[in-house]
Amino acid sequence: MFSRFFKGQSPKQAEKGGAKAHSADQFTARVKHLAFVQALEQNGVPPDQMPLTRPLCGELLEAYAFDTSDQFVFATPALMKEAGIKVSDAEDLALHNLQQEIKRHGLRIIEDNGSHMLRVGPEEAETHLDAACLLSEGIWNLLIERTEPKGELLLMAPTRDFLMAMDSAKPETHANAFAFAKHVMGLESVHALSLQLMIRRPDGFKVWHQD
Repeated sequence: MFSRFFKGQSPKQAEKGGAKAHSADQFTARVKHLAFVQALEQNGVPPDQMPLTRPLCGELLEAYAFDTSDQFVFATPALMKEAGIKVSDAEDLALHNLQQEIKRHGLRIIEDNGSHMLRVGPEEAETHLDAACLLSEGIWNLLIERTEPKGELLLMAPTRDFLMAMDSAKPETHANAFAFAKHVMGLESVHALSLQLMIRRPDGFKVWHQD
């Protein structure tokens, strides 16, 4: 089962990094569902070979990885040590590199039926960075500026390839957004994330519940 997490390598092969050493400039972050870690645990991956993650919001995690031109390997403590990355530096380094990735591809904000969708890269590209934009405070501020919500800005990441923004003051637009989100989750079940609505607070994202 974990072949899809380690690009065809076993966890031990991923730990060794194959023929190529990993470096700090390849270190990045992605959004994953709790099921990602649970599946590895259920398949007997030892704790020292588990990818480094931290809670993001609700059922979502921030996960760290090395992204090269031909390989995407989630970062274990051993791989990070090999690359000279301290755990205490992981978040800042990964988010810096992620921000550079997003800048290279560019952002599009698309309006549809009162909601907005954020896409990374040109229309024909598949960067798989859309949900990862959750991790960028700068993009949160950009969304507020561009969408001008009357209430609270709410975000939903149904899969790795979609980040949706809604206005809490326009609940009538949420039904269409949820219908679309459920549809894309069905199409991308391997990379499905969550239908939870999230709001950013000073101490991070929180799951939003309508009063």
